[in-house]
Parts: sequence; C-alpha cells; structure tokens
Amino acid sequence: REDMPLAPRHVFLHTGWRSAGTWIWSRFRVLPEVRAFYEPFHPALAGKLDAIAAIKPEAWASGHPILEEGYFQEYLPMVRSRGGVRGYRPAFEVDRFDGMSVLGQWRQRSYLQGLLKAAEASGKVAVLKFCRSMGRLPWLQRAFPDAAHAVVVRNPASQWSSYWSQWKRHQNPWFLAAPCRVLGWNLEVPRIGRALRALGCEPEPLLRMAQIREEEVVRQVLDLAPEALYRAHLAHWTLSLLSLNSEIDGVLDSDQLTHSRAHAQECAALLARSTGIHLDFSDAQITESGKYLCFKAVHREPDELAALTPVRLEAIHGAALQFAQQELGPGRGMALDIIRTKLRHADEQVQTGGIAHLEYAVHGDF
Repeated sequence: REDMPLAPRHVFLHTGWRSAGTWIWSRFRVLPEVRAFYEPFHPALAGKLDAIAAIKPEAWASGHPILEEGYFQEYLPMVRSRGGVRGYRPAFEVDRFDGMSVLGQWRQRSYLQGLLKAAEASGKVAVLKFCRSMGRLPWLQRAFPDAAHAVVVRNPASQWSSYWSQWKRHQNPWFLAAPCRVLGWNLEVPRIGRALRALGCEPEPLLRMAQIREEEVVRQVLDLAPEALYRAHLAHWTLSLLSLNSEIDGVLDSDQLTHSRAHAQECAALLARSTGIHLDFSDAQITESGKYLCFKAVHREPDELAALTPVRLEAIHGAALQFAQQELGPGRGMALDIIRTKLRHADEQVQTGGIAHLEYAVHGDF
C-alpha cells in the first residue's frame, strides 16, 4: 500500500569536500536506528586503532558540528589488531572515473557489504557518507541497487572559498590540493583530458601532485596560481556532477539548505520518502547565534586573488557549462540542470563580494 511507511533502508550519501556533508551526516548519526559510517574510503582507516579513534572535529580547525564521538567511532570494533579496518585497502582512497578494474570492484563491494552487514547485525540501517565517491557513483548504484543514493551539492565558488579559507586562516592547503590530486590520478581517462582542456588546466602539475606523498604536496600546490587552483577545482566539481542521473534518490542543495526553511523541510521529506528515515534539519538556517551553518557575506579580496574578478570567474564558469553541455549531449537532463543552476549561484555569490567573500561564524566553515 502506498500509504504504508517505508521500512528504513541503507543510505549512500555522496558529498564533496566542504559541502556541508558532515553536518548532514551528523543529522543521521543521532538517530537510534542508524549506524552512520563516516567516509568509508578515508585513508585514516588503514591506521591503528588509537589513531583512528583520535580523529575528532576539535583536533583540527574543521568547522564541523560538535560530535559526541570521533568521526570513525562506528568502525572501531572492526579494526584489526595489526591495524586497518577489515576489508579496507589504501587504494580505495583514490576516486576513479574509469569504472575500475574487476578486482578493484570486487574488493570495494566486499568491503562496503561488510559495513552494511555490521549495521544489520546491530539491528540498524547503515548510512555511509562519502567524499571520494562521485567518480564511482554509477558503479556504486549498480553494485548496491537496494540502497538509497543521495547527493549533496554546493556551488563551486563557495566551496572553493572554504578551501581557500582553510589555507589562509589555518595554514591547511589540503583541500586546495585534493581536487588536483584526483585529476592527476585519473589523467588517462578521456573525459578527464577533455575537462582539463576545456577549463585550461595544465596536466603536469596535477600528475606531480598525484605521484608524491601527501606531506610533500604543500610546496607543489602553493606553486600554482589561485586561478589555476580554481580551474582544477571547477574541473573536478563539474566532472563529479556529470555522474548525476535519474536513478539518484535525492539531491540536497546545501546552499539552499542554509537559506530556506522550506527547502530544509523539502529535503527532510524527500529523504523520508526515499529512505524511510526521518531527519531533523530545523537548525540548518542562518541564525544570529551562529549555530551550525551560519555565515555572513563580506568584501575581503586578498591581493593574491585580485585577478579572480567576477567577470573572469563568470567566463571560467561559462567554459565549465559549455563542457558539460558537450559531454551530456542532446539528452542532457538533471545533471545539466543542476550544473547550470549551481554555476549561476556561484556567479551571484561572487558578485556579492568576490571569491573569498565568506566570513564564517561558529561551525560555519564547512
């Protein structure tokens, strides 16, 4: 019967870095019927038990909501004595845009099935929150057709502004480097090459960053001009959203979630219909208290970003949209609609105060 409530089912929550995905995941985590796994492809999961347990929002300038337990608490019973979560392999960290090898698919499917079974054994449904899955999204949908797959999107200017804020305020260049490294790992994929040409990205620096250890990336990423970093981010952002398809169970717009109570209610209702899980997004809106996603727009344009004018950025966004149109062809559909809408939103954000325009309040730098 259509009026009968949907039994809760497993959820794959696909997000980007600094997109409010952690906050949305935290709304799932507080529910008693959920076992919420944070970033199943995160490289920290190859570590020792104490190291995994110690990773918490307060251990770095995360801007994430306060959590009662560390990010990876749900994995701790599955960590082997010699280290590493059962089934996890370091190669999983790399998001793939080429479909992966048969062996890679088998290993990842087996590992993720282990997480789902662990949740089921405790009488719960699993919610898996990813930051490294958008290239693999079509495969994950085929591999786990009974799970609900939801995607979190944020406009690329605000997302990159958060990357830049992490570097300028906290000397953390990791997020600026991350999209470059993903592109460098996938240079052999034809669509990646087309994206780099369309966005004017040089492949050599991306390949170098993909080939060196993470701690060596700082110098490499800071050798690139801010515009080159933004172009690489936008290429990765666009490629990720090209994976969207009609089989997605829901798209959550984190820009709208922070500004519109009606949209927050719509998102909660959408997830309830597609997952059987009822979420509370009532504290998502901007508030004077600065709770969670609060921010205010100010004009602060550092000298090193002066070249990234609104006119310049609008042209770069136009190149991304043209690339998406060419890739999707006559059918186009929801992916192109979302890309177009979020690029328009990015243009509006930049017109408001420039590319580094967000002054974050408590838990706002997500």
